[in-house]
Amino acid sequence: MTKEKVSKEECIAFLEVIADVVPSRVEGDDGMEYVSKFDGSYLTRVGMEDDVSFMVELGITEEVQASNKEFSVAQIGYSPTENKWYGWSHRAVAGFTEGSECKKGHVHYMPNNEESFIEDMINFFSDKYHSTTGHKTQADGKWGVLLTYEYNDTVPNEKLRNTISSSFYPFPDKWGRGEWTAKTMADAKQMAIDFAEGIS
Repeated sequence: MTKEKVSKEECIAFLEVIADVVPSRVEGDDGMEYVSKFDGSYLTRVGMEDDVSFMVELGITEEVQASNKEFSVAQIGYSPTENKWYGWSHRAVAGFTEGSECKKGHVHYMPNNEESFIEDMINFFSDKYHSTTGHKTQADGKWGVLLTYEYNDTVPNEKLRNTISSSFYPFPDKWGRGEWTAKTMADAKQMAIDFAEGIS
């Protein structure tokens, strides 16, 4: 059995509870937008209320906020009906609660040391068109991983066939937890934050 689609009217009623309507912050845009009453982070434009239908369906009504202070877009929130913290972007949404797990390969996996970062980057950028290797190095005064891609003769872009290229990725300023299990709702919130930042 599938849920009925949330109506635009339901989305508007939902936004009236959790959001304020303010002038657009985009220069030259005279439209209006909805921002979270919790922290002022952007939710959607007036006229595009359907964008938050997933929040209505999941009951994300509390602590709707940006995942970190550098962003002004709401990407996490709490659903009291499901007892879950959710993280999202325009690509996907996922919920976390006590007992939720984080494993290598998950979107919310955040490496906890240099070795796991290198392994995670190699896995992320590997595909059927090239083999990927990586090693620790320094570039522009920062330590990180230099990934090398050796393209095979099946890659669709014929100019890349049988060539080698590389990219440098600096180590993060702050390490994550690696593989772990949420033991508290504060942990679940952190998983939602990690998911939102990983899927953005």
